[in-house]
Amino acid sequence: MEVDDAQLAQWRQKQLSVASRVVVPKISSYVENDDGDGNKCTGRWRCRYIMPPADVSAITHDGNAINKNSLLVGGLDVSFPKDDDNNQEAVAVYVILRYNNYPCTTITTTPQLVYRSHKFFKPTIPYIASYLAFREAIPLLQLISTQIQAQPEITPNVLFVDGNGQWHERRAGIACFVGVETGIPTVGVGKNFYSLDGVISKDDVMRGVKEGIECWYEEEVLRNAVDAKCVDGRKCLVVDGKHIEASKQEDSVSNEPTHKASMDEMLTSLHLIANGLSLPMLDRNTADVLAYALVGHGGNVCNGVRGVRNPIYISAGSNITLEDAVVLSAHLSKSRVPEPVREADSYGRKLLREQRTTRA
Repeated sequence: MEVDDAQLAQWRQKQLSVASRVVVPKISSYVENDDGDGNKCTGRWRCRYIMPPADVSAITHDGNAINKNSLLVGGLDVSFPKDDDNNQEAVAVYVILRYNNYPCTTITTTPQLVYRSHKFFKPTIPYIASYLAFREAIPLLQLISTQIQAQPEITPNVLFVDGNGQWHERRAGIACFVGVETGIPTVGVGKNFYSLDGVISKDDVMRGVKEGIECWYEEEVLRNAVDAKCVDGRKCLVVDGKHIEASKQEDSVSNEPTHKASMDEMLTSLHLIANGLSLPMLDRNTADVLAYALVGHGGNVCNGVRGVRNPIYISAGSNITLEDAVVLSAHLSKSRVPEPVREADSYGRKLLREQRTTRA
């Protein structure tokens, strides 16, 4: 399908319509206190480090309390052939995972796969930045509709979509389309950096992330830590009851750092205490926070020692606060991306490999 200026103009109008229908809740459902000890801000970038989930009740989008022992989370992803040839089929995947002990979930928790479906389709629209929804949303929405009709009792409490939500130049990424059309709280997970205005770059984000982690490390580890007895022969600091090796971090006589901690060392320390650190990303025209760059999360699948260095970009789609979106993303990540999206992506890639093998 050829996409001309008239088509793009029509799509932009559709995006503005979707953006006008986005619902932003006034209160968080999964964060008990946004400014409390559970999600502290640090540094001039106002980074937030995300503590493990507290035992608080979560609320569904319709106001009903969620059973603390069961949280249903959907994951949506579209996989394309490597050569991205429009003559070949892509596959849309929808999974639902059940977390039986949320909010006691940790990155080692293995959720139960309760639903999985897919749909092969031939893309008729080329990839065009900021118009992803017009290429991928229809098959994803069809999968959700089929599930709701067949098994409404397992409809997710929240959906994670591979793609942006309100972090979009018209605040209408694919996660907004899904959230508006389904009414389900929806989170956009951007794996790659998307420049909202062409001015902010990934380098700017990475500088903010680095400074945020350094501020957290100085304020929460070096300043607030107390000396502890040796643990396995190592001098340690104690922060929030967790032991952090301090042999290279603080000189006991001068009270000055004897070694500037590397990013990996700081992430290792963060991993012992928190589920990640998030950097707010603003619309420069309005100063609204539309997304968070999330680092230091996951780690269980990657290495088990520290969280990930390469950020993902979390934005709300609809029917969920941005704070809830980033906190849930951190809590439900065993690797770089939240587990529902990783599960959908992995299955989609598997289906494409099988399809290539069959045709060979």
